[in-house]
Amino acid sequence: MKDDLVKHKVGKAVRECEIHLDRMGYAMRAMDHFMPLDKAAYARLSMEQVQVVDQFVFRFSKVQDAMGERLFKAALELVGEEVKSRTFLDILNRLEQLGALESREQWMGLRVMRNRFAHEYDDDAVSMSEALNTAYAEAPRLMEIYGQIRGFVANYLDLSPIPSDQQPKTSNQKPK
Repeated sequence: MKDDLVKHKVGKAVRECEIHLDRMGYAMRAMDHFMPLDKAAYARLSMEQVQVVDQFVFRFSKVQDAMGERLFKAALELVGEEVKSRTFLDILNRLEQLGALESREQWMGLRVMRNRFAHEYDDDAVSMSEALNTAYAEAPRLMEIYGQIRGFVANYLDLSPIPSDQQPKTSNQKPK
């Protein structure tokens, strides 16, 4: 019974992450033609472009929340680990030890980026454009980390690989 509950929790977290990643990828593809940004380009963004940027920032943050708050913990529960008394760093360290996460430092770096959005203000074009450029460039790394943890939990669940036509898609271009 408990195993079924944990498997359900993992499956729900996986689906949530995939929705956020897919929508983040959509936003990134829409951003391709105006990235990277500088102060002047940021100030010239149209309302439609601002909406796409907002979607990207929202989904970038939401996928990190879903992974950090739900998927990482559920993955450890799936292998019989107790997570309630562990700090987030302990959870990351254990996932790294188990091979579910390549590098906790990479995750923490992405988390710093996510937190930066919470402290930047739209009227500071220099800071916002720098934060957006960095997050846009690092979003594929976030997708890779998701792929690692998904692959790890797939070993314990009946999760089939994501078909290539359904994988979250990012930009085909790298920001300059």
